[in-house]
Amino acid sequence: IRLLGIPIVEQPGVEADDLIGSLAREAERDGATAMIVTGDKDFFQLVSDRVQVLAPQNRGGELVPIDRAAVRERFGVAPEEIVDLLALMGDASDNVPGVPGVGERTAAQLIQRFHSVDALYQSLDQVERASLREKLRLNQERALLSRKLVTIRSDLPLDRHWWELDRGPIRATELNRLLDDLDFHALRRRFAPVIAERAPVIAEPLPGELFPPETPAATRPPYGDYQIVRSDRELTALSQELLEARDPVAFDTETTGLNPMRADLVGISIATAPGRAFYLPVGHKVGPNLDPDRVREALRPFFDSPQAQRVAQNAKYDWHVLHRFGIPIRDVSSDTMVASYLVDPDQPKNLDALAASRLGLEKIPTAALIGSGRDQVTMAALPVDRVAEYASEDADAVVRLVPILRQEMEAAGVLALFNDVEMPLVGVLTRMERAGVKLDTRPLESMSADLGRELARLEAEIQEAAGVPFNVNSTRQVAEVLFERLKLPKGKRTREGYSTDVEVLEQLASLHPLPKLLLAHRQSQKLKTTYVDSLPLLVNPETGRVHATFHQTVASTGRLSASDPSLQNIPIRTEEGRAIRRAFVAEGERGLLASFDYSQVELRLLAHLSHDPVLTEAFRTGEDVHATTASRLFGVAPEAVTPAQRAQAKVVNFGILYGMGAARLARELSLSRALAAAFIEEYKRTLSGVAAYLDQVLESARRTGYVETILKRRRPLPGLRGEGARRAEAERAAINTPIQGSAADLVKVAMVRIDSLLAEQGFRTRLILQVHDELLFESDEEEIDTVAPIIREVMEHAIPLRVPLVVHEGRGKTWAEAHA
Repeated sequence: IRLLGIPIVEQPGVEADDLIGSLAREAERDGATAMIVTGDKDFFQLVSDRVQVLAPQNRGGELVPIDRAAVRERFGVAPEEIVDLLALMGDASDNVPGVPGVGERTAAQLIQRFHSVDALYQSLDQVERASLREKLRLNQERALLSRKLVTIRSDLPLDRHWWELDRGPIRATELNRLLDDLDFHALRRRFAPVIAERAPVIAEPLPGELFPPETPAATRPPYGDYQIVRSDRELTALSQELLEARDPVAFDTETTGLNPMRADLVGISIATAPGRAFYLPVGHKVGPNLDPDRVREALRPFFDSPQAQRVAQNAKYDWHVLHRFGIPIRDVSSDTMVASYLVDPDQPKNLDALAASRLGLEKIPTAALIGSGRDQVTMAALPVDRVAEYASEDADAVVRLVPILRQEMEAAGVLALFNDVEMPLVGVLTRMERAGVKLDTRPLESMSADLGRELARLEAEIQEAAGVPFNVNSTRQVAEVLFERLKLPKGKRTREGYSTDVEVLEQLASLHPLPKLLLAHRQSQKLKTTYVDSLPLLVNPETGRVHATFHQTVASTGRLSASDPSLQNIPIRTEEGRAIRRAFVAEGERGLLASFDYSQVELRLLAHLSHDPVLTEAFRTGEDVHATTASRLFGVAPEAVTPAQRAQAKVVNFGILYGMGAARLARELSLSRALAAAFIEEYKRTLSGVAAYLDQVLESARRTGYVETILKRRRPLPGLRGEGARRAEAERAAINTPIQGSAADLVKVAMVRIDSLLAEQGFRTRLILQVHDELLFESDEEEIDTVAPIIREVMEHAIPLRVPLVVHEGRGKTWAEAHA
């Protein structure tokens, strides 16, 4: 198929039917007409004014167009009702059970009358035939399952779009060779006229040329002069060229896996100028490979040179890989992924997308080399020649992107942020990931057993509260028990029915014991599966430590996040969360973990940015800011504020930061919507500086289309020009991004300066984790008293504010002790 120039669309975890449906609907929304060639009647559900099915009618391959009228003529129902029809009649060829004893004719009559399965079951007593009514009643679950099975998703986020699916040229030489190799002589004769008509004239490669015709290079010439370094002489020449380079030099690695702390190096690509790149093979199973020691000797001077401008895409990954290979990197001057993130954090940042949007280059897809799914292989399994152009193309694209993205950053006013904060932070995060944190798995094993017993107890209580046994992990069965059996109020709908998410369960918790039990079960199950059982599996066998991955280019606000493990989601105030933190321990008998946590940093930033006199004075005098707000909201003296009033004021304080409206505040405080709205109005009246600031932020965002942080980090918000929910979401983002993003700026500046100071002064203490507004360091009893004041001083003065910054410090053998 590929050699015939036909594009193939595939996405991990997505079925072909859903991809076809999503592509068709996308084309329809764009005003195009989509035709789906299939004999599968499931696709009739997609038929519309702009979507047709071309159905083969006989062995000769004749295709008959099926439009809305043809669907109704064939089945007696509209395309929108096909899913419900199939849910009742089933489809043995697709293992769709349907309702036993209900055929196509009966199903059509039922849908013509009731129009949907839901309406049918809501009016089951109106089905006259008692035997049919009983069949339907006994098989309701099968009908609902069948409807789910036959429903084609048409709303998937797509990696490739319908307009990108142009037919390419036929790769005649490769196609004929393949057909001969497979003895497909009849197919070769069949394709001969098509090949003659469509195949471009492509010169046959000469013996010894870099890329044989089997590789993607045969479809087009390489984008540049790409060379495989094969000899010691060529390696020496490249080493000298790197040392003499005055312009940015891009590097990239090919490895055996996605985890840089465990993957093996397969090859290194280096671009010394646009269109000029080299590939150094070191770990291919089928060589020839260069001598790894000679590669290290040749490249170390460049990677350690203080004058060199080293650039990369997602540099942190390659930094790890080369360090483990034995090539330390002094620093990286530019990371194209980070640069594109600063230009627009909500746009695609992968190298293929950047090359296409900025350079107009369509890079060789990774899947074209290593495949996907069960058939996927590693780069090490491929011959050197197959990988060389792909790898060189990556480095070449990076070196071409650097000046373009630099211009874009300059235009957006984020170049200083990039040079002074974000790029130094790449090195900080690399060192944090490499350091990792020691994990004591023994308390986790005990906790896993305890949680297992807790889950069993909760399940028993849940079944008793429900009055009927059901699968607590089945969203459909939970909804059935809550809304059909217990008759609790229904909330928002999803594709599968009424939602049972956390927000819904919290709203229902006051009406019946079951929702609260379900929430407790979900929380315990999440802790057990996400942390307690998973953390021991993340321990690196080479280091004995857990090496989390920190993400610098994910959160639109500029915040850092972490995965494997997801540190920011460990509960802070629960006993279970503290128990998990007790598993994170210091190395050695005299080792210590030290936690430094900003106090109320976002509210302090709000006071700084808004100039509000009430907030500013509260922080300058060290007052309890939530009590101060409560005093103003409730009109009582500060000393008369009750704990409940303070708790409500705290919700309002943080709610304002996140753009919380009256409806959400009413749910949070269990108030009427009118009273919640009055709370917000009173807040804006008493803290008028905050209200004026928020209005100014929104006005500016609507005018310019973006918001900025304290260090000029920019977030475009095109949704502000939209309507309805999209616009409301953009307005919430406009309010909270300057605060959250400024907090991110502050934490990042502190991290960069502390890392530099610790290295300059030769301390053993090292930064190992960052979560929200907290920095966690691994130190020891001899050094901690010296470094702690340095760390606190840097954090409290990272960015000058109108109000003081306060940092809380804790120490201990475990993270839980340090965090207490």
